[in-house]
Amino acid sequence: MKKLLTLLILSLTATLCLFGLSACIIDNTKAKLISVSDDMTISDKTIYFNVSNSTESVSFLDRITVSNNATWIISGDMLGVHTSYPPESIPLIEGNNTFYLIVTSGDKNTTNVYPINIYRNKRCLVLFGILCQCFNDTFPKMSGDIPLNVVFTYTDDFFGFSFPAQYVEQGCYATELNIKPMEEVYLGYDFLGWDYDFTSPIWENTTISPIWQVKPELANFYFDYDECGCEIKGLINKSVTEITIPDSVISIGNDAFECCSSLTSVAIPDSVTNIGNDAFCNCRSLTSVTIGNGITSISERTFYNCSRLTSVTIPDSITGIGNYAFCNCSNLTSIIIPDSVRGVGYGAFSGCDKLKTVYYKGDSTDFTNIYDDDLLFNQAKIYYYCETEPINGDNYWHYDNDGVTPIIWVKEN
Repeated sequence: MKKLLTLLILSLTATLCLFGLSACIIDNTKAKLISVSDDMTISDKTIYFNVSNSTESVSFLDRITVSNNATWIISGDMLGVHTSYPPESIPLIEGNNTFYLIVTSGDKNTTNVYPINIYRNKRCLVLFGILCQCFNDTFPKMSGDIPLNVVFTYTDDFFGFSFPAQYVEQGCYATELNIKPMEEVYLGYDFLGWDYDFTSPIWENTTISPIWQVKPELANFYFDYDECGCEIKGLINKSVTEITIPDSVISIGNDAFECCSSLTSVAIPDSVTNIGNDAFCNCRSLTSVTIGNGITSISERTFYNCSRLTSVTIPDSITGIGNYAFCNCSNLTSIIIPDSVRGVGYGAFSGCDKLKTVYYKGDSTDFTNIYDDDLLFNQAKIYYYCETEPINGDNYWHYDNDGVTPIIWVKEN
């Protein structure tokens, strides 16, 4: 019975000691037993400390001072029984680190516990989303801590550019990316800026994206682009009467302006190298077309049913005219065909009932070799180019002094 009573007394004493220690933690009235260095603060009986990301361990030897011959330890738990650290080197992880400063008075009668919260700044991953598309599936998942040895580079397969990620310590600043190389290939758009203020510090993993705006001269077009240039796919406002294709355009797609019934005039620059099938099909108000020297072929049905088209000058760069290219251009009266043309497709000028004059820049032999359709020009008179006045024949022409207007040589009697 005496032994049982002794055990109960010891158990009660231990319990009171534990609760007494907990009470010290919650109501630490003897905080003045210690003083801390200037880079640490005590608030509400808790010590706070912030260090840079490069700080992998910290020493408390010169940061904590105790009075009255007290002693202290740094522990990983508030009781100081499980983990203790050498005060000269406390290891830190990124983010929050919690330790406990346990101070024992010189007479061993009082123990005070001070929570220590040390925050080691994290590294934040900063990515640049270059294009308009969303790269959520291709960017790495940005959750949790970033290993120190990670070097991430995002490669845009579309353009072949590489964009190194930036690792920015919390509270520091991202560096603005040089967007100039992208402006040179991201044709059809103007760079307006970023969706991030680079004067604001980074606190978390961040994706910074550019703000692009369609160039004013392309604002009325549907278009695609690659590193070489833009391809026009269509017209947004089909009520316009005149359009000038910008120099950034290299291609006009199939059916791009089909049935644009209000369109009267089109100027195609030298930058355009391709005009797709049916590009201006059924543009029944179209009267004037200027074709640049970049085009090498007029595709099938390009100007099909352009019933008000009266004249067309085909540039010297053209080598072929596709099937039905000018079919049913019922008001077409004249056309200049360069000697660079090596083939004229079937029905290219069928239905051109008013086509009476064809100016060909070569001779008669070359002309008969470029087409197989005997009815192609059966209603038109063919004139062959001769720079000087011919001795014989009445079917020759030359350019006027302006170098543009064709003039028929008239034989004097």
